[in-house]
Formats: sequence, structure tokens, C-alpha cells
Amino acid sequence: MPVTSNHGGTSSSNYIIGSSYLAPSADNHAAPKKYVDDSLTNTGGGDDINDAFIQAQANYYTERTYNSEGYITQKDTWSSSSKVTKLFTKTYTYNSDNYMTASVLTDEINTKTLTKAWTYNASNQVTNSTRAYT
Repeated sequence: MPVTSNHGGTSSSNYIIGSSYLAPSADNHAAPKKYVDDSLTNTGGGDDINDAFIQAQANYYTERTYNSEGYITQKDTWSSSSKVTKLFTKTYTYNSDNYMTASVLTDEINTKTLTKAWTYNASNQVTNSTRAYT
């Protein structure tokens, strides 16, 4: 079922919702149903990009994209709703059981990337996690 965003576009396989903040609810299916803690911490710059991303989401225009099952697949943060200057992109991937397997955060201005990945056993318990900052 196509969903029209507040920017007039349509998408047949993804929900695109643009706002400075959209609280999860049963109506908009905004919250992932199954996810891991996306806050792996470490030194070496990755925390800086993550902190800047969190701050940018609070202060600038962010669009969120969801798959047809209601899982977030991407966040794009812009300096304004006119979408001239993109600040950050964060993508999320899931396994066949809809558990998050990776997140990739890109600082579009400074071209830095923070990648986090998780592997699971047959019971969908995290068996390994990795983090890379480039």
C-alpha cells in the first residue's frame, strides 16, 4: 500500500515520514519491534559521530523510512526541511527474523562512517558484535 509522505512523494515498499520527531505509536508503527542496543561504546571517534547525530536529530529536520513491516530502515537528517544540506544518514538492516544485524551512520559533511554489526545464534541471541569507525 503506497504511503504519501508530508513531502508529497509516494513509496510502495517503504514508509517515509518526515518530521523533527515522530513518537512511536501503534498507528504509525514507528518503533522497531525487535532490536539490539545500538549504543555500543568505544573510544576512537565513533562516539563523537554518534553524539553529533543524536544532537542533529534533536535540532534539525529528520526523515525516517520504514519497511512494510514497520521496521526503521533509514534516517536522513538535513539542516532544514528544504533538504539542501544533508548532515547525516543512518541505515539499518535486519535478518529474516527482523532482528537488527547492522547500522551504518554516515556524517555527510565530514565523510566519516560508524558501522555496527551483530550476529545471532539460532535462538536470536547476540553472539558477536563489531564496531568500525572510518
